[in-house]
Amino acid sequence: MAGLIIMMKMEGLHIMHVLYAPSAWAIIFGGTIGATLLNHKTEEVKKAWTMLKIAFTEIKFEPTELIEVIVSLAEKARREGVISLEEDIEQLADAFLKNGLQLVVDGTAPEVTKSIMETQLDIIDERHSGLGEIWTTAGGYAPTMGIIGTVMGTVHVLGGIEESGGDVGKLAAGIALAFLATFFGIFSANVFFLPVGGKLKSKHKAEMLYRKMTIDGILAIEHGENPAIVKIRLLAYLPPDEAKKLEKKVEKEG
Repeated sequence: MAGLIIMMKMEGLHIMHVLYAPSAWAIIFGGTIGATLLNHKTEEVKKAWTMLKIAFTEIKFEPTELIEVIVSLAEKARREGVISLEEDIEQLADAFLKNGLQLVVDGTAPEVTKSIMETQLDIIDERHSGLGEIWTTAGGYAPTMGIIGTVMGTVHVLGGIEESGGDVGKLAAGIALAFLATFFGIFSANVFFLPVGGKLKSKHKAEMLYRKMTIDGILAIEHGENPAIVKIRLLAYLPPDEAKKLEKKVEKEG
């Protein structure tokens, strides 16, 4: 946005003259929303608007903190048994982790625990990934709607040449207004729709990795694995530099 405003100032363009194009906005946003509604369920599109807040909200999935928590729980389970984790479950903020540990404490068979948690993960994956796709879909349609608006506007201007008496000024203004539709279509797609979709996909990917780590950690606890082995297993999810930082932190605290 800043780059666009600076460019307008450098070229001597008046921002309001550029932005005030109701017909262009109507075809772009009306057409894009309509095409997106045809492409996805109405309920999904409504949810996509609520997910807009998440795209602009900082939601951190900290795998290093998760590893520390799971290793700590593994140490306690190894020492006192999995039943002892019941008092720790209530203090956890992550509902996915809490539900998984509760299955372990309740004595659920490992294969059943794995099946339940993977089913929950699949549902989260399907729900969240679809919402990111909606914004990407809108980003694909917006430029096309802009071109449609430009073509319609140009046809209207050229069709009115005779009525305008060949007034070059009116023709130029009409064609310039028509091309604003293409500009707004490309601009809305690349500055809003596609970045929002990309942001949601990025956050979804981070969440999926976090949840897979959680499942692996819970199953390792249920199998009674050595806490050191649990840590090595979960460190594999981290980039090498982050894994080294965590190992150094543990060594210092130790």
